[in-house]
Amino acid sequence: MSPLYSSTQQLRSGACVVLAAAMLTSFIHASKMPSAAAPTVSRSSRGTKLACLPGGTQAGSAAKVVLGLFGRQPSSAAAALSALQVCSAGASFCLTVTASQHLQRSINVSTRLPLIASLAGLLTAAAAAASASLSAQMVQSLMASRQPLLHVLCNTQWTFVRRDVMIGLSLFLLMGGRLQSLCPSSLLSPGVYAQPGGLGSLPATMEYASPRERSVIQRLGRIYGCHTCGTRRGPFNADHQPPRSVVRQRIRSMGESPADRRLRTAAVRPSTTPMATPLPPRTFPEPSAPPMPSEPEAEPEPPTKVPKRRRSFVVRRASPWQWLSGRRLRQRFYPQCEACSERQARACAADDPYGRAYLVVPGGLKALRRHHLAGAALVWIRLLVEVYSHT
Repeated sequence: MSPLYSSTQQLRSGACVVLAAAMLTSFIHASKMPSAAAPTVSRSSRGTKLACLPGGTQAGSAAKVVLGLFGRQPSSAAAALSALQVCSAGASFCLTVTASQHLQRSINVSTRLPLIASLAGLLTAAAAAASASLSAQMVQSLMASRQPLLHVLCNTQWTFVRRDVMIGLSLFLLMGGRLQSLCPSSLLSPGVYAQPGGLGSLPATMEYASPRERSVIQRLGRIYGCHTCGTRRGPFNADHQPPRSVVRQRIRSMGESPADRRLRTAAVRPSTTPMATPLPPRTFPEPSAPPMPSEPEAEPEPPTKVPKRRRSFVVRRASPWQWLSGRRLRQRFYPQCEACSERQARACAADDPYGRAYLVVPGGLKALRRHHLAGAALVWIRLLVEVYSHT
């Protein structure tokens, strides 16, 4: 692991701790800010005081609704409304990510295609941040005006949505998210939970893992989880990536030219037409003749070699599997759960191992990571700014 990557991880962890502390401070401040004046507020001036809550007049009207439902003070109503907005934003962010992953699986987009996966992850993160911002605005508007949902959508402030998309993308990357982590996992390549920079994996060869390497893989699996589905529940297997069968197939396909392949298949192809055994020719006695001098036997000619097709330098370097041949062969051991290992074995034995039937969409609580809280953090920061702008 490089020192630069280690320092980057420390900066991300420190930023997440500071962000969590700021969220907690804003929540406490929003709860305590109007509490001193709450007992002396009269019924006639309650609307004026509620209008000063974070979010303006709409937040004050929403606080009236929450106050009527729960019978709490305005400070508790504002805190409950803020918590409702944060929960709705976090849920909409995760649901948008899951829906996008299923859509990518239907069109066979996975981590096997890094460039396309990064582009799809960028669009997914932007859409998830926009949905988190819209859900928070809709919760606030529905609690304030109790108007139909279509009317609320028509009155949405899209300027704030564009701003929240940029902030949401920044928070997603700051909290350790990668663009490829929002795509389905391919069983024949490192999954979405494979750590970059060699972190969370071990260098490997074509041989199986040793007992010491398997014990290290168990510890890495408990820390980082399965690189395919993200679960931290073991036991874990040392998974070759790329798989050994894929490496052998690619090396064989790159090691011989089409002419060599045709000669090899023609040499081993059995004959389909039965050949009849020829009868020996009939011989008749001939008159004796003087023996003729025998000619020296000619040496057998060496077999003609088919020249191997040579590709240009650009084509050789641009080949996506060139790094798998010869000294460029690089494999690593990744922790993988037993369920994903069984699915990978079926994929390697299938006729179409790259089909969408062998793509894994992570789901459930086992797949949650820090970057999935970017939508909730986005709304928390917006509420934090509103709280301190009214003080």
